[in-house]
Amino acid sequence: MQLTVSAVARMARLSRLISVSGGRYDSQRAARMYFLAHGRLAFVVALAVLVAVACGTPKDERVRSEFLGKYPGHSVESVGVGEGDGGNAYFHIRYRKPGDHRTFEQVWLYQDLGGKEWVCTNRSDEAAYSGP
Repeated sequence: MQLTVSAVARMARLSRLISVSGGRYDSQRAARMYFLAHGRLAFVVALAVLVAVACGTPKDERVRSEFLGKYPGHSVESVGVGEGDGGNAYFHIRYRKPGDHRTFEQVWLYQDLGGKEWVCTNRSDEAAYSGP
């Protein structure tokens, strides 16, 4: 039988719990210790996500209004961030032209120029969208 690193770590935690509880396994104590260890981590992760969303990239509505300002008469079907990192956000904009039934897509790159001032620095060429 081959043991993985995670299995060995779980056995080590369980043996510590048994030794702390006087030689017997206490499921309530184990649950409390698990929650304390993982509950804090979950709280920190949730807080980080909240801060990233609140201070992060430009809002979809801003990108939509800037697109419609550049292309009046077009109808925007969807706007969403595809990929990016801390200082870059690639917004995928799907739209229709007046009088055309096809859906097109452009990708606009927004960059954080410091002080949380996001500016569109690059726009892809228009492409017909052939999505899922």
